[in-house]
Amino acid sequence: MVKIADTSFMVKNFINTLYNVRTGRLHTLITSAFSHVGTDHFIHNMIGLCVFGAHIERIFGPQFLLGLYLAGALGGSVFFLLHATYLAVSSMGRREENKDTKLGLGAGGAVHAIILLDIFLFPTRGLFLGIFLIGKDIWRIILGDEQISGATQLGGAAVAALAWSQLRKGRF
Repeated sequence: MVKIADTSFMVKNFINTLYNVRTGRLHTLITSAFSHVGTDHFIHNMIGLCVFGAHIERIFGPQFLLGLYLAGALGGSVFFLLHATYLAVSSMGRREENKDTKLGLGAGGAVHAIILLDIFLFPTRGLFLGIFLIGKDIWRIILGDEQISGATQLGGAAVAALAWSQLRKGRF
């Protein structure tokens, strides 16, 4: 958690930023999924991980669950960085908005990959939840939510869709 550890250490090693990627700290694409700013967001992510992760693990095993978590973290980081890049480029010329201050952290992309894969596999159990989560993430992007990155969450959703399509083709 950022509030517990040294802030400088956390920013360099556990937070996803355009600066970290430009300077070669690519490990933050994954490690950012193991850090949170606030306790409430951490608890929400862990509840989703426990409830839906347990179901995915029972079906596919712990190695698949870990792989899905890491792929969701990476997908979430990539979507976050694409969105941050878009915001930085679109604000060129407006000096106050062109700072590299967007921070990406939290397990949202990873947990969304797990939740949404479960929903894709069993749509009758959670179709409305899936629609709600994706709609909420799109709304976060539209509103410019500074606390939770809708782009990160949608990156996890994209990983879930990719995993679901591969499972349907029998490739896992």
